[in-house]
Amino acid sequence: MAGRAFSCWIAIVMIALAEAVYLPPALFDSSRTLLGLDYRDLHVQRITFARQAVLSGHGLPTWYPYDFLGAPFTANLQSFPWIPTRLLLLLLAPEVAYAAGVALAAALAAGFTFLFCRRAGLSPLGAAAAGWTFACAGFFSSRVAAGHLPLLEAYAALPLLLWAADRALASRRCRDLLLLALSGACFAVAGHPQVPAYALTASALYVLWRGRGAARARVVSVLASGIGTTLIVWWPMLLLIQRSSRILPLAPADNDIALPYGRLLALLVPGIDGWPDPLLAAGTKLFGGYPNDAYFWDTASYLGLLPLAAVLFLALGCLIVPRRPARPWMFLAALGLGALVCSLALTQPALALLPGTLLRSFALCSDGASWAPASRSTPSTSAASPDVLFLPCRVRRPTPPSCTASSPENSATRGSLSIRATSCLSPAATKTWVVSIPFSSRATIAPCSPSWMLLPP
Repeated sequence: MAGRAFSCWIAIVMIALAEAVYLPPALFDSSRTLLGLDYRDLHVQRITFARQAVLSGHGLPTWYPYDFLGAPFTANLQSFPWIPTRLLLLLLAPEVAYAAGVALAAALAAGFTFLFCRRAGLSPLGAAAAGWTFACAGFFSSRVAAGHLPLLEAYAALPLLLWAADRALASRRCRDLLLLALSGACFAVAGHPQVPAYALTASALYVLWRGRGAARARVVSVLASGIGTTLIVWWPMLLLIQRSSRILPLAPADNDIALPYGRLLALLVPGIDGWPDPLLAAGTKLFGGYPNDAYFWDTASYLGLLPLAAVLFLALGCLIVPRRPARPWMFLAALGLGALVCSLALTQPALALLPGTLLRSFALCSDGASWAPASRSTPSTSAASPDVLFLPCRVRRPTPPSCTASSPENSATRGSLSIRATSCLSPAATKTWVVSIPFSSRATIAPCSPSWMLLPP
């Protein structure tokens, strides 16, 4: 009992220290709040929209009218994630919900890392060091400034799933199996699909590595069953993905990048190439040397010098005194090394051949500008090329496009489309402008008429 009490106190102190990184005392001044870029521009509007609908007695809304012609809301996991931690944020005012979401995500990441490391054989102090490092790593902390709330909410998936899987392998108790199934289901409906997808895959590989015989099959089937219960949410999401611009053969996004070899030095010195504008402080330089700031946000993985020194020390110890590490640590070492190699440019040609790269298309509405209905397109626009232009606006009834009527099938059609558009990024901020868009297609079209339409480039 004394040992368990000591472990609990160590875990509490560790979580408090992790929270102190993201919630400094100055934040509790009523005049200050924690905000991130994407949260300020996107997520706060959606949380406010859902919260107002619930508090007014209408329940969760199914339609969001402030993206283009409108878009599904509860059927879109990036507009409304069903992960339980997001549901809790609806109880709070939107201006403080982000700070609460960051604090909750950091606490869960630190706590479940502590639990997994204790189960894998670390001492309370060692497990606390691992938990604090994981919660305060650059991959998490850089996303706080960027406002990537859906990613932060999913961050605890890996340690929780590994801990739950290890418990389920060691025991046939129903509560352990239920814990694993519920954990998989909760993170499968997070708003950032990539992190849960990688965590679920890693946990399944861990079960195959650690398990034996019937226990392995049982735990994998339980994990799959938990994920299967989320099909009630994922089925409409998959239908929505089919209308996403992310699955079209378009040019890669600015943040679709491999880890540059030069950014490996940022593992040791995080500001070696400077800092992007939101993180710029006195005496620091602006991030440069790369095409855009995505090369900072998507490669920030600083862990600290002491953890890296500890890894080096333990590796040297294994070489001096040959001793096989415990199976969980062998798995994590292989997993981390494999992830690092796969992030580099040398592996990208091979990874591009794998169907799993479709994961990049699942982030379909992260910028609120990747979905629009095609069912009310005019024949002229629906016959255009598959490339589609999406504007951050709700399209009003446009003026008729000037176009040439076709005669034979497969003839060339050219014209221009003029629209008057009103931005709807928030109900309080609107802006109207006119856009003229040239287009060209080879198809039979009908005479053009004013209509709500999906716009070709």
